Amino acid sequence: MMVLSSHRDYRERLLEILYKGKLIEELEDFAYREYMSDDDVVIVEKSRQVGISYVMSVRMLADALAGKSWVVFSESKEEAERKIGYIRALINGLNELGFDCGLVGKGSDKLRFKNGASIVVMSYRGSRGRGYSGSVFIDECFWIPSSYLEDLVKRTNPVRVRSKGVLRFVGSSSYRSHILYSGRFGADRHEKIYWWDSRYFCKDVARARREALGMSTRDRVYKFGNRGLVKLYEDIGSDIDFAREMECYVVDLVDGIVSYDALMGLVDLEIEGGSYIGLIGFSELMEKLVNDGRTFYVGVDVGRRNNNTELVFVSLDKEVLYNLTLSNVSFEDQRLVLKTLIDKGVVNRMVIDASGLGMDLGEELVRYRDDIVSAHIFTREFKEMLVRGFSRLVGSKGIRLAYLRDMINQVLDMRVEVSNAGNVLYKVSSNKHNGDKFWALCLALYPVMDWGFVRPASEYFELPSYMLYGTHMDRRKVLWRAGRIFS
Repeated sequence: MMVLSSHRDYRERLLEILYKGKLIEELEDFAYREYMSDDDVVIVEKSRQVGISYVMSVRMLADALAGKSWVVFSESKEEAERKIGYIRALINGLNELGFDCGLVGKGSDKLRFKNGASIVVMSYRGSRGRGYSGSVFIDECFWIPSSYLEDLVKRTNPVRVRSKGVLRFVGSSSYRSHILYSGRFGADRHEKIYWWDSRYFCKDVARARREALGMSTRDRVYKFGNRGLVKLYEDIGSDIDFAREMECYVVDLVDGIVSYDALMGLVDLEIEGGSYIGLIGFSELMEKLVNDGRTFYVGVDVGRRNNNTELVFVSLDKEVLYNLTLSNVSFEDQRLVLKTLIDKGVVNRMVIDASGLGMDLGEELVRYRDDIVSAHIFTREFKEMLVRGFSRLVGSKGIRLAYLRDMINQVLDMRVEVSNAGNVLYKVSSNKHNGDKFWALCLALYPVMDWGFVRPASEYFELPSYMLYGTHMDRRKVLWRAGRIFS
C-alpha cells in the first residue's frame, strides 16, 4: 500500500488514477507545473482556453482529499459554480471506478468532505471569504478593478494564511495600468502561458517555444497554429484583440475616450446588474425590472444583422445596471420590446439612435410616446457631444457601473482620431464590434449630461419666439423635444 506523506503525494496519486481511469487527458507540462506547485503567491497570465482553470479544479479536489480547503472567487456566481461542476463530475467518475472521495455535503456553491475540508465558490461581490480558511483562487483577476482587487486580497489573505494555503491569481491579460502589473503583490512567480505552449492549439510546441516570440502574431499563427486556431484568428479579425486573448499581450491605452483607471474606478462590484441576450434574455430582464419597481433611462443603439441592437439601462441615481443585446432580431420584435418596456412603466426616458436602420423605429416610437422618447441622428457633432458628456461624467465620477464586462471592454476600445481634413473621428480598435454598447450607454446617459440652458428654446428650432405662442407646447416641452432637458 502506498503511504501518502504529503499533499504532493495526493496530487500525484490522484493524477495516476484519473489517467488510468481515462477521466482526464494527460496534463500539458505548464498545467502540470501549476498543478504540483506549492509556491506561495503565483500570478498566471494565460491564453484563453488552455485549461488552467480546469486543472486548478482538479488540484482543489486533490487538496480536499488531503484535508486542505479552497475558496474560489470568480467574475460571476455562475462562472464560479462551473468549477464546482468540474469537481463534481470528477467525483462521480471516481465513484464509478470504486473510489470513495468522502463527500458528505454538496451544493451549487460548496462541497464538504468528511475529513473537514471544503471547496467554496463565490463571485467577487460575495462574502469575500469571511468565516472560511484555505487556499484562495482568484479567477479572471486582470478584470477586477485595481482598488477592489487590493481590498479583496487584504480581506482574503488571512483566509489562506490561517491554513498555510496558497494564493493564485489567474486570468487573461488586460490593460497595462492594472495593479497586477505594478509588482506590488510581490508574487513568488509571474508566469505567462501562450497559445503555442499548448498542443491543442499548436502543431509543433517545442519549436514554437524557441521561435514564436520573435515573430509577428500573423506569422506565428499561420506557421504554428492548427486549423482551429487559424480560424479563431481570422474570426477575431484584429491582431491586438487576438494577442490580448491568446498571447498575453497587455494593451497600453493610447488616445482612448477615457483611461482604464478612471473607468474601472467607477465599477462597483457590489451593484447587482447584468447582461442579457436575445428575446429570452429580455423576458428574464423584464421580470427583474418589473419586480424592481424603478424607472430607468434607456439608451437604444439600433442594429439588425451585421450589428446588434443594444439597450443600456441607467437608474435615476446614475447607476449603469443592465445591458440587453438583441442579435439578429426582427424590427417587428425590436419594436415590441421597446413598446413593452414603455407600457410596463419601467422607462423614465428612452433615447434612440435614429440613424440609418434606426430612423423608422425611432420615428415610430416618438409618435407612440413623444413625452418620454426622443430620437437622434448620429451626426459628427452629436457624437462629439455624447463623447464629451460621457467623458465629463467619468471625470467627475458622476456615475457608477455594475460589472458589465463586455460593455466596459467596448468603452475602453473606443479611440479618438483626427482625419486629414481635421475632423474628429471616433473609432474602435477591434473588428469584433462597432462600439454599439458604448453608444447605447452614451444615449442612456444623455438625460443626465449637464448641458444647461444657453439660449431661448425657440432658437433651437431656429424660429422667432412669437411662433411658439401658436403651438400647444410650453417652453419646457419644447426644450424636451429639442433634447435639452429630461425631467
